[in-house]
Amino acid sequence: MISKLEVRASIKESDFEKSLDWDGDILRMDAHSPVIVKASAHSSYPVPFNLGFLPPKFRIPSLKLNFSGVENHDVTYKIIFPNDVSLSVSDSLNKSNVKQMSDGREYVEISFGTSEANISVEVSCEITPSALFILGVLTPCIVSFIITIILIILILIIRKKRRRKRPDTGPMIDNSNSSGYEEEDYYVPPPPRSK
Repeated sequence: MISKLEVRASIKESDFEKSLDWDGDILRMDAHSPVIVKASAHSSYPVPFNLGFLPPKFRIPSLKLNFSGVENHDVTYKIIFPNDVSLSVSDSLNKSNVKQMSDGREYVEISFGTSEANISVEVSCEITPSALFILGVLTPCIVSFIITIILIILILIIRKKRRRKRPDTGPMIDNSNSSGYEEEDYYVPPPPRSK
């Protein structure tokens, strides 16, 4: 699903400073991790959609996303969706929850504990877009269509104006006043047009 994901990690320096004052016996340490390492990663995932004109429809197919635990780590996945969509999620282990951010966007959260490294879950997301979301997605197409219509109308208006401004082709040549060159073997050009 995601390739070349950049992971950022952070550690509290105060945890290391506390360990300098430790006076315990190293042979009697327990299995708890002495330092908590927090890592985060961010990635964008394109969501396909189906668009139909007859009958008009805009449909986002259901997404199937796979998540798994990581050995000796607590892992929380957060999938944030854009504004103006509503979500419905399901998975076989009921680990996924739909929550809402402070800006109104909905997100799906899946958490795994340190003992759940071998667990993998497939989450199915049903996305229902609102009319405002559809308008936002189709805005570039609508703007392009309007600009195309305006350009076609401008071209037609300019062509009409050019046809009106064309000069007359000149007076018709009357063949009744022949100059006598008709029977000759050489070409005689017509008289020039008057301006």
